[in-house]
Amino acid sequence: KPNTDDIRDAPALATIDDLLAHGATVRLYDPVAALPAALWPAVTVCGDPYDAAHGADVLILITEWLEFRTIDPARLTMRQRFIVDARNVLDAETLVENGFTVASIGIPTQKPAAGAGS
Repeated sequence: KPNTDDIRDAPALATIDDLLAHGATVRLYDPVAALPAALWPAVTVCGDPYDAAHGADVLILITEWLEFRTIDPARLTMRQRFIVDARNVLDAETLVENGFTVASIGIPTQKPAAGAGS
């Protein structure tokens, strides 16, 4: 949830549960919410979005925090360059220009041109 530390009924909770149930490794970042470690002992809570994305196959954004609007694609050190933007917050055009595939809710998936971001 943007602009709050309240995680009650946050969509991310079910998403994290589903990812873990399917064997995913989950690294997460939230600007202010203190997530109880006992809730998900297998989850790594990171200090910033770049650390959370490091080595990831997929980055999923499920919040509308304004700080995510200024993500620097060059600092996203992901294994695979696939991003799901569930809130249409990210600058998809810039990400695609930097070689990322971006799937946003209600918008066709945007893929980089051959050789983009290499």
